[in-house]
Amino acid sequence: MDGKSQTLHVQLPPQPLVVHGDMTRLVQVLQNLLDNASKFTPVDDVVRVELRLLSAWWRCVPKTSGRAIEPNTIDRILDLFGQKKDPGAARDEGGLGIGLMLTRSLIELHGGRIEVQSAGRGRGALFTIWLPALERATLPTRSSSPLTFAAEGALKVLVVDDNEDSADSMAMLVEIDGHLVRKTYGAAQGISVASEFGPDLVLLDLSMPLMSGYDALPRIREAVRNEAFVVAGMTGFGLKEDRQRTKSAGFDAHLTKLVALPELERVIALARARRLTGRASARPGRERPAFYCAPATKRLAPC
Repeated sequence: MDGKSQTLHVQLPPQPLVVHGDMTRLVQVLQNLLDNASKFTPVDDVVRVELRLLSAWWRCVPKTSGRAIEPNTIDRILDLFGQKKDPGAARDEGGLGIGLMLTRSLIELHGGRIEVQSAGRGRGALFTIWLPALERATLPTRSSSPLTFAAEGALKVLVVDDNEDSADSMAMLVEIDGHLVRKTYGAAQGISVASEFGPDLVLLDLSMPLMSGYDALPRIREAVRNEAFVVAGMTGFGLKEDRQRTKSAGFDAHLTKLVALPELERVIALARARRLTGRASARPGRERPAFYCAPATKRLAPC
């Protein structure tokens, strides 16, 4: 905001704000929204934040005064591929909205929700965060956090995707859960990193140039030489024949983009179970995939 000579106006209630949450992640939520608000607010203008207690919910409202969100994109603005690039916007505006996607995921993990409103072009946008309120503060404990962190059971996860924004966002989501992450933007580099890194889980994009995920799969398995590690294929296609193809190719999971947190958590749980037992389930020809992603609900279901 200093770089754009903007002013931050904060309106707080008289009573303390008490929520059950992880301070680091909630700070990240607010920072993401304020960064977004600053980006779309003109120079020398004001970004406003209002906090209010409504019933049993805390409401936090960062408001921009600049470029609005088009009505036909409001429902998609919090998805990874939902932000629409404005031809008249600066180069650093618009894009894939990774920060907003992570913001929504973190808020939902805290039992809350986020809403977006815009009055039209040039009239700014309103992002409303709702979080469950507590009557009084409690002593923080590791086990009481609404977020589940891997900590002692941290996995080594490799993300391979030629779309850099998609790879970065997936890596951040996995890191939020406390795992050690490496990412590459191509299959050849992914094979090399897999050999050195020895991942417990590989999230592998299927549609990459030069070498597809299908072609890279056997080479990654050969490089890792660990029958227990999990490889999940990521694709924008989730029809029955798409899932059958990944099964036949030997993938352990089929994830349909946009990958929701519950899907990711199930694959991580599978990889953790595999590491503990040191055994892999049967694939076609060798083992059978443990999960597939049902297209109607985008939730993982047993094969």
